[in-house]
Amino acid sequence: MQTMTTMNRTQSTEDRWQTIRKLWQENQWLYVLVGILIGLVLSQFYTIEVASFVQNLIPEAVGIGFTVLVLDAVYQRRERKQYKERLILEMGSLDNSTALRASEALNRLGWAQDGSLVSAYLREANLKNIRIKRANLHRADLVAVNLMSGEMYHTNFSNVQMSDSDLRYGRFNLSDFSNSALESVDFRQCRLRGCNFNGTTLIGSDFENADLEGADLRGAWLLGANLEGAIFGRSSDGWSSTKMDEETIMPDGKSWYKGIDLDQYLDPYHPEFWRPKRFDPFNKYADNVEIPFWWRRQHQQDGNS
Repeated sequence: MQTMTTMNRTQSTEDRWQTIRKLWQENQWLYVLVGILIGLVLSQFYTIEVASFVQNLIPEAVGIGFTVLVLDAVYQRRERKQYKERLILEMGSLDNSTALRASEALNRLGWAQDGSLVSAYLREANLKNIRIKRANLHRADLVAVNLMSGEMYHTNFSNVQMSDSDLRYGRFNLSDFSNSALESVDFRQCRLRGCNFNGTTLIGSDFENADLEGADLRGAWLLGANLEGAIFGRSSDGWSSTKMDEETIMPDGKSWYKGIDLDQYLDPYHPEFWRPKRFDPFNKYADNVEIPFWWRRQHQQDGNS
């Protein structure tokens, strides 16, 4: 029993010393402070000449202390920058757990929102099930990124490259996709309410059963896009609450005009229903036709089922 008590006391003492050593290592300015205090105490036992000499050293000690603090701040800033760069690099990982862990850290530290991700290279990143709000990804490279089932409300996706990406089942309400390249993106069953697609290229993208109520599609190019079952919403006067104008290019290549029958693109039971043709890669007439990414994926899934 006595031996056990002695061992516990020894362990407690070692832990205490480890804590003290860590405190001194992380706060190097304590050395300067202790040195100044020792100098002040010893100066009381010296002659006037020695005391005067010690007093003259005080400004030097203060200068050294200030230099140590500045260098420590610079070192911490550099470490912080390197840590941020490593997290952004890991966010672009093909491994989902690595990418999500990095995105969560960036979000927790506020770096997802403060502009640190502007122009980030996240091509082919596996960010399935990501949870970030109000992220700033302006001008980011998101080509072939996997954002399936993600929740990224109020995100700035303006001027991004996001072609061939997978956003199925995601929630991106009130996000800004303006002036971006979103060719052949899979938006099936996405929530895109109030999103801004002003001036965005959406050629060959799949919006099947996507919720676009209140979205801004003015100036957007929807050439070859699939809008089957998409929700555009209706305002009180019967017009669609989804904003479009004469510069909006519809899936069949026609320009939007006031009074256009949107149901011909949305309702599969419409007598003049239009949707992109099912591309057949074995068709000799399709040799020079690029198969949309979303159809390739769906075709592969159907073939593997």
